[in-house]
Amino acid sequence: SMHWHGQRLPNGMDGVSGLTQPAIPPGRTWVYEFIARRPGSFMYHPHADEMVQMAMGMMGLWITHPRTKHPHIDAVDRDYAFLLNAYDIEPGSAVPKVMTMLDFNL
Repeated sequence: SMHWHGQRLPNGMDGVSGLTQPAIPPGRTWVYEFIARRPGSFMYHPHADEMVQMAMGMMGLWITHPRTKHPHIDAVDRDYAFLLNAYDIEPGSAVPKVMTMLDFNL
């Protein structure tokens, strides 16, 4: 399940397995549908086996621009976004060493 940081959305779309939605079984999909009404920069990550899944790259970001002129946000013509993290994965390994990855900047 996916958890969305900073965006206000329906509770059923917030991705907490067993609480707001059923867990997504391996090999299956789930469609998250919501309107991103709040402009800004946001990130998402899983809410199941988080440290392993995030270390394998299952996280991301998106930018929502206001549809009309916003009183507190200047208009822009381009965005630059970086989502940085550090991983400890041995070459050839299928999973990261999560016990050495204790300084996640969540």
